[in-house]
Formats: sequence, C-alpha cells, structure tokens
Amino acid sequence: MPGIVILLSTPRNRTTVFEKSIEQLGCFDIRHEPFFDLCYDDKIEELGPLLESMVEESKDKLIFVKDFAFFMFDLMQEKRELIQSANIKFTFLIREPFDAILSLSKLKQDDFKFSAEEMMRYDRLWDCYELYRCLINEEPLIINSTNLIKYPEQVMRLYCDHIGVEFKPEMLVWSANEIPERLRDHQEWYQTAISSRGFESQTVGVLDEYLDSLPSEEQARIQTLASEQDVFYEKLNCLSTQIRPRAPARVGLSYGAAGSGSCVVKDQTVCLEMRVGMGNQ
Repeated sequence: MPGIVILLSTPRNRTTVFEKSIEQLGCFDIRHEPFFDLCYDDKIEELGPLLESMVEESKDKLIFVKDFAFFMFDLMQEKRELIQSANIKFTFLIREPFDAILSLSKLKQDDFKFSAEEMMRYDRLWDCYELYRCLINEEPLIINSTNLIKYPEQVMRLYCDHIGVEFKPEMLVWSANEIPERLRDHQEWYQTAISSRGFESQTVGVLDEYLDSLPSEEQARIQTLASEQDVFYEKLNCLSTQIRPRAPARVGLSYGAAGSGSCVVKDQTVCLEMRVGMGNQ
C-alpha cells in the first residue's frame, strides 16, 4: 500500500523523536521538513511541484513526512484535488502551547528567519485539520505529545493501525547519538531527539529552570503568545486521542451508543478513546 503519511505540527512538539520512532519500522522513506526547507529558502513556488513529485514517488514506496503547519494550509488549499485523489494521509501532533513556545525560545537564534509568532500558529494547525477533514470526509488522527511520552506503546500501536502498517516493538527503543544525514545541518535543534533512546521525557525540570532564568518581560511575552494559541490547542485536544488509566479489562473494541461519536479501544492497562464528535468544534 505505497503512499504518503504526513505528520503536521508546530515546532518543539516532539515531532523529531516521533520521526525517529517511525524510522525504526524500516519501511518508510523519511522526509524531514522538506516543505519548511523550501519556505526558509524563499522557494514557495516549489511547494506544489514537490508534493506532486512525492505523490509520483509514493506509487512505489512509502514516504513519511514530518513538517510544520504554519505554511501548509495554502498548499493544501491549492492541491485539494490531489490530496483527495492521491494516497496521502495527514496526521497531527500537538503539545501545550506554553511548553512548546518556551522550548522554542530556549533554542531559537536571534537571526532565525521566522519569528515564534509566525511558527507557533496553532490556528493554522486547526485550519489544516479542518480542511483535511472536509476533503476526506473522515476524522484525522490527532495525538497529544503528553500521551505519547506517558504511553508510547499504546499511542504508537494506535498510530500504526491508523496509517495501515504493523507496529513493531523496535519503535519504542533505539540507539542514542546516531545522527542521520537529514539532521546533521541543524543538530543544535535536535539534541534531545538525537540523544534519546526512546520516548523518555528528557526535558522535565529543564524548561522550568530556563523559565526561571528569563526576565519577567520575556516570561510575560511567552505567556501572552501561548494564551493567544490556547483556544486552538484546546479545540484540537478535544478531538485528540485520549488515554486514561483503567483497571484491567478484557481486550476488545467497543463503540459508543449511536450518535455519541466515540469509540473506545481497551487493553489491560489503559483505555484509548478517540473522540470524533463534531459538537466540540
């Protein structure tokens, strides 16, 4: 089933470590931020041709693309018919805006082309989600990276099922400090992912220390920017795959009552609940 899987997000949402997990499957040709690279080089006119060429390539192989939403909406609008007709599946990864923006602030160089205000567009992520949902007439998968860190196996099993590939335990553990060619040019941005051996949360406490070191004006700026995006994060989170601890239960699949818009996948330790009702929009 050759095709394209695209993971859209905002920066600092743990997308690179997610990409490393997908890489362990061994069946995907990994494309790291190819559309972003064109935007950074002011080659916006090449976005459409790049997507078209990927569609041609994907007739013979599986392609996984990790990229950002803040410039993708216009491309998705332009290529609506291609997205509907080709084997392209968009998925979404989110993180609480304050944590993501704080992490970006910690790494971002002053001479970087795009501002945090431009990149941390959860409103654009929501727009991409809404457009894709309308184009394919089904619910795209949204994952909250907090659940990814807490319950990596359950989340990755669900993701694999959604994109139509078989989950492998190797997706949960890998060798640290192996730097693929695609990450070599900007290693400083990916040190947490590069040094990781799995989905362990390596930033616990680090961001708190960084926040405490910032002047009060900068703390206020980050909080303001995060607050502006919170409403769109919450809309996406309401539709994301939720995981809650559960008492041991029989493995099985159960569906909510007609019209409830929910399905629950149970295993012995957690419950994965994919909320697909339209009422939360």
